[in-house]
Amino acid sequence: MAQIIRSIKSFKDFFYIQENYKRIYKLSNQELKFYLFNLEKNITIKEILEVIKETKFWLDFDFNLIEENKSNALFYLKIFEFFGDKKEESELLLFHDKENSNVLLLTDENTRKLKIIENFSNKLFPYANKKFIKSKEIIEIIQSFLEEGYYLTASMVSFKKWWEKAKRSGTGVDYVRDIPIKEVLERLVKDKSFINSIIINIFDSKGENRILRTYLSRKGLLKFKDGYFRLFRDKILNKIILEIDSEKKILSNRSRNEKEIKPLKVIFKRALDLPPKEITKQFAKSISHYRELSLAIIHNGNPYFYASVTNNFDGSVFDILFQNTNCGSELVVIPQYSASMNSLSKFFTLVYSQFGEGQISEYNET
Repeated sequence: MAQIIRSIKSFKDFFYIQENYKRIYKLSNQELKFYLFNLEKNITIKEILEVIKETKFWLDFDFNLIEENKSNALFYLKIFEFFGDKKEESELLLFHDKENSNVLLLTDENTRKLKIIENFSNKLFPYANKKFIKSKEIIEIIQSFLEEGYYLTASMVSFKKWWEKAKRSGTGVDYVRDIPIKEVLERLVKDKSFINSIIINIFDSKGENRILRTYLSRKGLLKFKDGYFRLFRDKILNKIILEIDSEKKILSNRSRNEKEIKPLKVIFKRALDLPPKEITKQFAKSISHYRELSLAIIHNGNPYFYASVTNNFDGSVFDILFQNTNCGSELVVIPQYSASMNSLSKFFTLVYSQFGEGQISEYNET
C-alpha cells in the first residue's frame, strides 16, 4: 500500500505524477484520492501539525518535510490509529500552496484506511477546513465535459434529497447504478435533489474509448480511478481550487468592527412543498446538536428563526436569521467581532449538508 506516496521524494516527483499518469499504475493498483482545504492565512502546515500533535487524542502521527520553497511545501505523514493492542497505519502527502493558502491532501490508501485519514483531516480544523463540494459544482464539472463534446455515463450516483423528503424515505439518499448522465441531470430537476456522490465515466465524442473514470463526493473526496490524470487535474482539481479561492474572497475578513458590519446571505431557491412555519422548524433542527456549535436561540418560530452561534473550537461568533420569502428561503449570517473564515465555512458546510444548498452573497439591506 501507499506505494505512490512512498515514491515521492521531491516536488519533481510530485509534479511528475501529475504529468505522466501511466507511472501511477506501474507503482500501485490503488486509486488516487484527494481532499482540498481552506487554510487560514499567517499559519503554516508545519505549525498546524506541531499544534495538533501535542493534543492527546486516539490518533497519532509522524511527519517529515520533503521539500519547501517560498511558494510551496510538501510533507509526508504516517498516521497511527489504535484499537486496543492493534495499530493501523496510513500514509499521505500534504501539499501546501503558500501563495493561495490552499492545501491538497493526496493518498492511495484503500477505503478502510481512508477512514483513518478522514478522522485525521477533521483534526486540522479550525486552522484548515475541508472543502465541501456542492452538488452545483459537480454539475458544472459534468456540463463542462459535455460542452466540450465528451460522452459521459455514471456507474453510480447517490441522490441526496432535501431534509423533508429524507424524513419520509429514511436516509434521504437513493443509490442508482449505470445511468446516462442525461437522466442524472433530469432527475435532479424532477426530484429537487442533489448529487451526493457520483462515479463518472468520460469517453471520447464517439463514446468508444474511455479516457477518464473519476469519483466526486459532496464530502470533499475526489478519486482518480483511471485514465488521463492531466484531464482530471485540469477539469476537476483546478475547478475545485477555483471554488475555494472564490469562497475565500467572500468569507475572509468578515469580523465586524466599530465602523462596519459585514453580513452575508444565502438564498435557497428551490420551492419546498411544506408550510413556511415547518420549513423554519426543520432548518432549526438541521443545525442543532452539533459539538462544533453552541446555539443561543433568541426566536424560534413563525415567521423567522434567530440565534447567536458560537464555534466551540475557535470562539468565532455570528448571529443568524432564517426566514421565508416569496422566492423561497433566506439565511442571513451576521459575523460579530471574532468570526474566522474557516468557522463561517464550517457553518455553511453544515447548512448545505443537513438542510440544503444555496448561494452565498453579500447582504445588502434594502
